[in-house]
Amino acid sequence: MKKRYAAMTLVLAMAMSFKSFAGSPPGGNPAVLPGAPPANAEMQAVVDEATPVAAPQGEQSKRKTTPPQMPNIPKPPEFTPDMVVNTEPDMYTNIQAMEVTVLPEKMTSVELSNSDVNRITCSGPIEDLIFSSEKGIEGNFVGDNAFIKFKIAKKGAEKTYSSIPSELFIACQGKIYSLIATPKRIPSTTIRLSPGKEDVMKKNMAEFEGMPFEKKILRLLRQAYKSKFPDSYLIRSMNLKVELAPNLEVALKRVVDVEGEGFRIKEFEVSPKGVHQVEIDEKLFLNRNVGEQIAAIAIDDHVLKNGKSTRVFVVEAKELQS
Repeated sequence: MKKRYAAMTLVLAMAMSFKSFAGSPPGGNPAVLPGAPPANAEMQAVVDEATPVAAPQGEQSKRKTTPPQMPNIPKPPEFTPDMVVNTEPDMYTNIQAMEVTVLPEKMTSVELSNSDVNRITCSGPIEDLIFSSEKGIEGNFVGDNAFIKFKIAKKGAEKTYSSIPSELFIACQGKIYSLIATPKRIPSTTIRLSPGKEDVMKKNMAEFEGMPFEKKILRLLRQAYKSKFPDSYLIRSMNLKVELAPNLEVALKRVVDVEGEGFRIKEFEVSPKGVHQVEIDEKLFLNRNVGEQIAAIAIDDHVLKNGKSTRVFVVEAKELQS
């Protein structure tokens, strides 16, 4: 069975001021990436062009770090049924899985699922996980992952779900990550613990070092399609409606920033509205409601039928600024 991304097509929209890209037409109109296949050809050949770049050798430190001292946390009240809220019917109000990136040494508010297991992941071994079990939280950690679950109170056939925010403190690689976790009726959330901004920029620059601009774009699109990003990327999940056409429902689902390289990836979900079938193309997304310095657009399926949706990836690049 062919992979779904085989049907994806790709165009580059180059700004007129960006002169390092040969073949960019005047006025910033879309240009086909050199070497990319025509529309509806297999995307595999394009994806394969984004070959990995070897990481610099000898950069890993052998220094052993002592786990940092965790702050004292006042004991909260005992967990009781009046601390939870009933949600009926037993289904999600938002079916999109969430993924959030947080930085160390600052308090960050996040939303976690109050019914499913939530995951916290770090680029190195997690050294400690502190939370208030009295607030109806269960958690443990192993290796570079930690898992958080809010208790569900049951009374007969009725279920009640936690709604009380709680503090979480995670120690990883000598840094403390402080979270205010608000339980919500959403699917499982993944929290990515990112190193400090300076480390983030260094890692991202090493990721793309010596790579031509076109290869960088292909690497980013490949990562976005597979939803596999380095821990140095800053990821935000959202559900923001975007007005593009009267016969389309368009929502911005995810924004990924690549600090140090000046790239931003936007993932949109597109579905037909009020029509049986609609065809979309890349030019539709050359719109300020979508982004400013648009470098590339990739569409999964161009023909949408009623009840179906597709993903559209847009890459913005600060290099395209005049």
